[in-house]
Amino acid sequence: MLEVDWFDADIIYFSSVCYPDFLVNGVLDRCVNLKRGSRIISLKVLPGRPFLEMYAMMKVRMTWGLHQVTFYRKI
Repeated sequence: MLEVDWFDADIIYFSSVCYPDFLVNGVLDRCVNLKRGSRIISLKVLPGRPFLEMYAMMKVRMTWGLHQVTFYRKI
């Protein structure tokens, strides 16, 4: 994830439930290069970044039960 060029993505799904902090922060640091309006969907609340806006949260049924999903957009 930290070595692939995905800066032209419109939507990034970030199944981050068990990701270590270094990976979460590394991905978020790379999100600064996304185009404005790109969406990031995460399975946990992400650390704040000035270029990301959280715009929605909802519970979604997963195989293990209901889980919170958080939606962000690049501003």
